[in-house]
Amino acid sequence: MDPRGPADISRTPGLRLSEETVDLISGIHRRQRRRMLVRAAQALAVAVLLVLAGLAVRTAARRRGQSRALEQARELTTDGTVAQLRAAARGLEEAAQDGGATDETRAALALVRTQLLVEFGEDEAAARAATQALPEDSALPQAAWARAMTALADGDPDDALARLDAAPSGEAWPAHHDAWIRALALLARGPQQAPQARTLLEQVAGDDAPASHARLLVTTLMMTGDTDAALEQLASARNQHRTHMGMAADEALLHAYLRQELGGVADVADQLLAEDGGLLGARDRAHARLARGVVHVLGGEPKEGLDQIGQAWAVLPPWDHLARELALQTALEAGDADRVAAWLQDAKLPEPEGGIYLAWVDLARGDATAALARLAKLPQEHPRVAYLQGLALVEQGRHTEAGPWLARAAKLLPGRTEIEVAQARVDLVTGDKDAARR
Repeated sequence: MDPRGPADISRTPGLRLSEETVDLISGIHRRQRRRMLVRAAQALAVAVLLVLAGLAVRTAARRRGQSRALEQARELTTDGTVAQLRAAARGLEEAAQDGGATDETRAALALVRTQLLVEFGEDEAAARAATQALPEDSALPQAAWARAMTALADGDPDDALARLDAAPSGEAWPAHHDAWIRALALLARGPQQAPQARTLLEQVAGDDAPASHARLLVTTLMMTGDTDAALEQLASARNQHRTHMGMAADEALLHAYLRQELGGVADVADQLLAEDGGLLGARDRAHARLARGVVHVLGGEPKEGLDQIGQAWAVLPPWDHLARELALQTALEAGDADRVAAWLQDAKLPEPEGGIYLAWVDLARGDATAALARLAKLPQEHPRVAYLQGLALVEQGRHTEAGPWLARAAKLLPGRTEIEVAQARVDLVTGDKDAARR
């Protein structure tokens, strides 16, 4: 080995590079690297810009889609048929399916879904899912309204009213929808609050009111004894909302309740029940079925009628007092006390309605003494109390006592055949026998 160490090639002839040459090569390499970095940065910038542009286009498209869905939902909820609400829900869901839904879209979807549940009895799971998807801190009135309707569906009208009281203020659609929910919650508390619900609805009534408002106003007018106003309001609403098949079911139910135009009731109910479900919600179908059942019972076909009424009862919500009352009364008039007794166990009717129907069950089972004992504890001015007192006294042969009760019942509940029959039995004993026979 050379003791002088490794050779220094920079000192070897023919291999020596000048410092200028080294600097020139290094500079070339630096410029090449710089150009590569610049091109890479430019390419990255272009890629970022393309991504951002794509995101912007997609975001704008989402916003346009959600705006269109919201506008469509506003339009569809004016008439508010079950088919229109279904279409509004589908449009909102499609607009939100990419995960970019706004708070307004979520609130609108929850509102439409809970409306379908509360008014029409449709798709409870979808309504609850839409409500649960709402942000807890939503400042939109529609979110509070949707939660109030969910509470109503849960059977808690007090919670529904509390949520309405705490709802954020501000412009919202449908117009005055909180008044409709509040009126429904009042009715869910009991039929005695029908006057308050009626006043609330009359304050926001008008030609631009949604169909749901007009329908509920008809119910409260009937419950407060203003039959002529109810029929007039229904006729006006049907003329305004011509495509709303639910109102046709309302009309059949109302005339069945009044026991008038029964041939027309049967025709309309049959047509509605033949419909495949695209234009009629579950609860409107129950109204049509109930109306048809009443006609069957009054026409001497109790079995067919009770079958229809039983199917309808399972769908009627607690706040649907007119329909439930009609179902209970017709089943009792058909003599099916056991069926009504089973319904009453689950119905949890407020007083005095609960006591009245229990007394009626006693009477239908032939126990006039038990019926009179219950009736003695109830408000004597109630039309149904007078009606049942008169019938029970006749069954006991106490014709003289029964007379005044039957006369009062005939004025308060005109057109009831059973009252006329009971009065004839009284007249056979105490009055004009020829008139009684006639």
